Amino acid sequence: MPELRYFEPTWFDRETKKAVRKLSTRDQARFEENLGGLLEALAGCRHPALDPSLARWRPVPYSGVVQLSKGLRLVEYHLTSVSRVIAGYRESAEVEQVVLLAVTVRHDHARLKRLLQAHRSGISEMGD
Repeated sequence: MPELRYFEPTWFDRETKKAVRKLSTRDQARFEENLGGLLEALAGCRHPALDPSLARWRPVPYSGVVQLSKGLRLVEYHLTSVSRVIAGYRESAEVEQVVLLAVTVRHDHARLKRLLQAHRSGISEMGD
């Protein structure tokens, strides 16, 4: 089971926090419940993209969007129809670590891309 880490510069950044606060109380609770469920499932999974226990969050590769280091895999999880989480891991015989990179309430794809590109070197070094 992989260790979960957070890449502080991009995980739950200021824009995300503001977006969560703008949600209705009911939607905030739903967002937090879905995020908590994903984190719990990731902590107990065998592989961050292939484990059947993650099917609820429909993991898909997040490659080709941002060029990072070779061997670093990005995966996108769906919290709701519009909320997303981006995580990274290094493929090996057993994935030892998953780094949570970014979350968006309204799937602001352009912002996610800018955020990841701005911190490309720090993200690329993770797990080395």
